[in-house]
Amino acid sequence: MYMNHPGMSITPMGLEAVGPKLAKYAKVAKPFFNSPEKSSLSVAYILSHTLPVGSIVGPNKGFGGWGYPEVNRIHRKVTTGAEELIDFTVKEIG
Repeated sequence: MYMNHPGMSITPMGLEAVGPKLAKYAKVAKPFFNSPEKSSLSVAYILSHTLPVGSIVGPNKGFGGWGYPEVNRIHRKVTTGAEELIDFTVKEIG
C-alpha cells in the first residue's frame, strides 16, 4: 500500500476552495503550484516504481507542495500512529 500526495495544483476546484480574494493572486503564485497534469504524475510514479510498502509519494519541492514526484519521508511528528493508520486502511480495503 502506498500513499499519494499530488501537491498543490491550480484547478477550478482549488481556486474555489481558497475563495475569490485569494484566487485573484493565483497568477502571481502560479510558480508555486503544479499544473493538474504534473499533480497526476505521482500516481504514474507509484505504478512505475518498486517502492517499500507504506511509502508516501508526492512533489519534491516547496515542503511537498509542488515539483516532480518522489518518495517523501514521513515527518517525525506524523510517525506516531502511522502504522495504525496503514493497518486500519489495509483492513478496510482488504
